[in-house]
Amino acid sequence: MLSHIRGCLAAALMFAICMPGSAVAQEFDCAAYENYAGAEPAGYADACLDGITLPSKTKAGGDQLEAVTDTAFALDIGFISDNALEHQQGDLASSAIVGTSALPIFGLDYSPDLGTLYAIDTTGNQLGTFDGTTFTPIGVMTPNGAESWSGLTIDPVTGDAYASSTDCATGSSFYSVDLGTGVATLIGTSTSSTCTIDLAMNCAGEIYTHDIVSDSIFSLDPGTGVQTLVGSTGVLSNFAQGMDFDNDTGELYAYTYQGSGANQYGTIDLGSGALTPLNTDNPLGEFEGASQTVCPGQAGPARFAVSKDFSDDNTAEVSVTLSCNTGLPLEQTTTIAEGDPVNFVVNDFEPGAMDCVVTEEVPVGYTAQYNNGDADSDESCVFEEVSSGQRTCQITNTLDPVEVEVTKVWIDENPQFNGQNLAEAHWSCTNAPFCIGVSGGPTSCNGFLNFFGNPGSDSFEVLPDWENGTVCDVTEVMVADGGVEIDDSECQDLTVWPGVGAECTIYNTRLYEGIPTLSQYGLGVLALVMLGLGFVAVRRFV
Repeated sequence: MLSHIRGCLAAALMFAICMPGSAVAQEFDCAAYENYAGAEPAGYADACLDGITLPSKTKAGGDQLEAVTDTAFALDIGFISDNALEHQQGDLASSAIVGTSALPIFGLDYSPDLGTLYAIDTTGNQLGTFDGTTFTPIGVMTPNGAESWSGLTIDPVTGDAYASSTDCATGSSFYSVDLGTGVATLIGTSTSSTCTIDLAMNCAGEIYTHDIVSDSIFSLDPGTGVQTLVGSTGVLSNFAQGMDFDNDTGELYAYTYQGSGANQYGTIDLGSGALTPLNTDNPLGEFEGASQTVCPGQAGPARFAVSKDFSDDNTAEVSVTLSCNTGLPLEQTTTIAEGDPVNFVVNDFEPGAMDCVVTEEVPVGYTAQYNNGDADSDESCVFEEVSSGQRTCQITNTLDPVEVEVTKVWIDENPQFNGQNLAEAHWSCTNAPFCIGVSGGPTSCNGFLNFFGNPGSDSFEVLPDWENGTVCDVTEVMVADGGVEIDDSECQDLTVWPGVGAECTIYNTRLYEGIPTLSQYGLGVLALVMLGLGFVAVRRFV
């Protein structure tokens, strides 16, 4: 595949995807991508960046966030993963995957109440809403001339929206945007920043932009579009990338991208423009991002990130519910699966007056344990006196063992053997990935059962396979009474599932009662009688 990537066709400012096996092969026009506002095309680094190893496509992020207040959303818009992440503000490595999207989204920002994430899809030049996977169009946005959209920011106080476009050659343009229709109105153009790759607005109404030709930060007058140089970031950046303010602290965070998956995430000094890296290539990816924070004094929403883990990696979807005593909505229910976390958002509440609980419809055959970031519970994730910000709930479902009960019944019991109704049986289970205190192989378990009395019973436990079930057989080993017929039992091909065990019965029938015991004199008399009968028979037939 790597040799195929090297041969993919690329033209100035555009590239075509070569199909595997295509005979078309041309070298990249590397100069055309030297300062490029779109995403890095696969194969660029290998063709144009000497000495840089092309990273393989990987998943970035884990499945649970730390219990922190300030968080951010990030989307890998390059060729590394297509993952949508939520991460701790100031630490891109502490991320959770919340979706996937291959759309070329080069502008992201939240509404002031964090209830809506707006995005620009450059495929059709459309403004829309985005949830990490699905883009819902609002309206068409038309950039200036031959420019391409590069950034979107929303005033975290007023909700006014602004956007940037650029051709990365002659200049950049700046717009006000109607979030209801997508209509973009040109404010002004600038030749100071010929490749504005993103812009961000803080709680004071100040806009800052990032230019990847000069690798510098500029301030921007939102009324005129006039830019003023702040200073160099100190980082050679290229391709689409993002930045946004932590509205709670006033820090400007940038997801700078260098190519081949390499990036530096960090803070921008608003006095000098310099980047202070916080994460380098951790994870790899080309990120656009948006802060999930509100300005001081604003009542922002409370967010609850819920993730799930099955002890046996079950892929079933489970119903999970967030219930609160105030705020809107009061109750929310959705489905969750392992590796596919969900997020609940609650608005319109008085900070510190809201209590919330996360519960799930515990799947049959499992035991649930909850962790709210501070403590474990067998019942729920409880959050008291909630204010705005992010909270986490981890739900772990542990597979419970199921019981197979076997009963032994003696039919026509002989009183002579009363109290001696003893028997033993061997059991084995296949497709059993987990054994409980017994011997077994990678996918099987086995053991013995003992029966006493009539009826007698014994049982064993097994952790069943959730996908195909676990099949068990019970076979009788011996009976104490030799004059016994072993009937067909019900104990073959017993299939057990999580939460569903089995039971069966083995029957034994005595064919006759035992012969009374004779003394030595009785045995002698019996021998003489038999001998006499023999003589009589001989004389009659001779």
